[in-house]
Amino acid sequence: MIDSRQRPTAFDAVVTDLAMPAISGLQFARELRKIRPDIPILLASGYIDPQDQITGIRLGVRAVLTKPISRKELLAAFHDIFQERRELDKIPIRLTRDRLSRAVTVRGGTLSQLAKKKNY
Repeated sequence: MIDSRQRPTAFDAVVTDLAMPAISGLQFARELRKIRPDIPILLASGYIDPQDQITGIRLGVRAVLTKPISRKELLAAFHDIFQERRELDKIPIRLTRDRLSRAVTVRGGTLSQLAKKKNY
């Protein structure tokens, strides 16, 4: 967490374990969202309670991976996350402010929120 506060744009994605000694993966995701709301977070665990999975989704965790995680599963999760980001970047957001103000929800926020992040 120290590195993410000092260099918040140094990472493209984060993989965290649910159970860590000092802080849970969900608490880490919550804190990281305050610093980098846009960063994809993958949560890994040997067992994940359904309530933890719901909490993770609410916190914006993009994937929940059950350990042991194969290299193929991890690469597929990253591929999906970054493919989704590329698709969102292709969405033409040259719309009027009125249209942008409508709450059209896409993964990562509303179009209005995405437009503000991208300075459209």
